[in-house]
Amino acid sequence: MLQVLKESKSSNRYSHATLTHKRDRPFSTQKYYERFYDILSETVVNSITSDMALTLTGGWDCRCIAGILAENNIVLPTITHTRRMELVIASKIAHTLGLPLYSYGDQKVMNAFMPLNKAGWNNIRYILSGYFFDEINASGSGLWVKNYRDFLESQEYALSLRFDALSSYYQKQKYFKLIFPILNENVLSCLSEIPYKYRVKKQIQRWILKTHFPKLWKIPYSNSIFLPSDYPFKIHCLLNSLRRFRFYYFLKLLTKI
Repeated sequence: MLQVLKESKSSNRYSHATLTHKRDRPFSTQKYYERFYDILSETVVNSITSDMALTLTGGWDCRCIAGILAENNIVLPTITHTRRMELVIASKIAHTLGLPLYSYGDQKVMNAFMPLNKAGWNNIRYILSGYFFDEINASGSGLWVKNYRDFLESQEYALSLRFDALSSYYQKQKYFKLIFPILNENVLSCLSEIPYKYRVKKQIQRWILKTHFPKLWKIPYSNSIFLPSDYPFKIHCLLNSLRRFRFYYFLKLLTKI
């Protein structure tokens, strides 16, 4: 997985498309976004197995994956956690698409998935995830990217954080294999043809939702405290930062009690 990423990032075509595409001819976001969406959709559909569930949060990444499933009449159980903002938005997404939703709290991993067992999904082995959709496009740091070098540095930092988190995950349990459609080689190859400035600030995710899943686009974005999706991305980032600051400030107060 990591090898595929390195190959894609180091390819000459990646650098050439990113740095010279606009100079050669006007870049058509519609054309390339649509091509990317077609390849991502095909990859998601081909990833599906009968023993799979989908992680669902209140963000835009997994919302795109859920939309693709519904568009292809694929019904998977979806799993979210019980943090209020995520649960409320994930419930709206699942209800809109007609997907079953299960939530888990702080139990151990196997216990957390007991609701699936009771519902007849006791053979879950694979978890489909929207992870890396954001990181491969420089994540939140992309808001301040001014050039291609900045983009690569932000991308590398975001990817390293995600890989560290996944490493910790697999050290704790090995019951479920995580599947990331965005890391498919064909998806990465297509993505590499899109100049970096058309990838940052979640532009691709927002385009997919606006164009293909307008009902999902109308559902608020949980990371920015239920703010409607069509607000400027800078506002979403600001509210998300404030939400995190309040959370950490609250933890700090608790440590002083």
